[in-house]
Amino acid sequence: MYNKNEFEKLTSNTRKKMIDFGAVSRTSLMRYDKCIDLLKEFLFRLDQEFSLECGQEWLDSIEHRCSKIHDSSYTIWVAYKRIVYLLADNQQGNLKEWKMYKDFDVPYPTNDSFIELCSSYRHYLELQNYAAATIRLRISFVEKLLVYLEQRGRTTFAAVTNEDVAKYFLTDHFKDRKPAGIKTEANILKLFLEYTEEQKIAGTDLLHYAVPVCNVKESRIVTTISPQGEKALLDDHPGFVADKREKATYLLALRLGLRSCDIYNLRFQDIDWERGFLNITQQKTSVELHMRMDNETQNALIDYILNERRELQSEYIFVTAFGHLARKTGHCRSLRTRMNGEHIENHLPHDGLHILRRTFASRLLEDGAALPVIAAALGQISPESTRPYLSTNEKMMCKCALSLSGIPCRREEF
Repeated sequence: MYNKNEFEKLTSNTRKKMIDFGAVSRTSLMRYDKCIDLLKEFLFRLDQEFSLECGQEWLDSIEHRCSKIHDSSYTIWVAYKRIVYLLADNQQGNLKEWKMYKDFDVPYPTNDSFIELCSSYRHYLELQNYAAATIRLRISFVEKLLVYLEQRGRTTFAAVTNEDVAKYFLTDHFKDRKPAGIKTEANILKLFLEYTEEQKIAGTDLLHYAVPVCNVKESRIVTTISPQGEKALLDDHPGFVADKREKATYLLALRLGLRSCDIYNLRFQDIDWERGFLNITQQKTSVELHMRMDNETQNALIDYILNERRELQSEYIFVTAFGHLARKTGHCRSLRTRMNGEHIENHLPHDGLHILRRTFASRLLEDGAALPVIAAALGQISPESTRPYLSTNEKMMCKCALSLSGIPCRREEF
């Protein structure tokens, strides 16, 4: 039987523990409150007390997309599922830390030779100076392939055939995937197979030819944030928990074009405060950047350090109560929250912090900077990487448009 007082006591205590664990963002707390309201209505309608089984029944009744189609409905459903499990753990007295509650465990190779192969390939990638995130992605793709080969009865990589590799791309792992995603994984696996051939690990030098060729024709229009959207982002929002930190990070992306990984790895020693220079080695490309900071960005950093940054003994500038802010998720939510007004889609056409880096590049292009100069400012290895930014220059693109003069048409067609 539903007991309102007991349920409210449980939810209030769980919310307090969430805050103690560091889940203090506005979005997390609002989503928690919304989830509790919906769950309370469900329990009242069925006249049942809360239990994990009852919570799972409620979760099953919520319509959402599958995990492969990672849209907002799935994100919200996963958040609600975490809250249900947090409530259940707290009810049993087992809630002592923040938990993620994974749906399944990722399978890993169990064969000793395959485990050793993964280890040697990881070491090879590290020697090639790939970023840690890139290595994790490549190894995860390789591990999935090796698990599949184990299921086919292969115990050594020398026994792997071209047929084994070709049939892997016909499995459910690639079903309903976007062509660009399949192309990325295929290219990564092809490089791995070439490595096994060079190291004489594979039984044939032709193994990489079994990887299908994926041609994905893609014409991208680079999205940027509008001047109105930029103003909304940089306005003060005193009610936000990390207002000054967010403003400083946005300016580092907008005015200097830094990637998020380089922003959150920024250390005090990387900045010459007297001369206003920033000196870093980019995590993704290992390219050194030496840039002068504008006054607005430098003042925003100082404002955050003096008035909002927690007093932690850390070499990193951006920190939380738990230490270095190595990675920040949810930028799409924080961007949209700060721009909570009309016509948000026109001013922020794309989610994610990277839109600010693209805006930086497009502003340089509008000011007449050459592509090699923009590439140097972005710290890109090849100037060709900046060519997509040409699509942001509307005035130059308009000059490419063909005139309609001489083409007969009737008025009603318009």
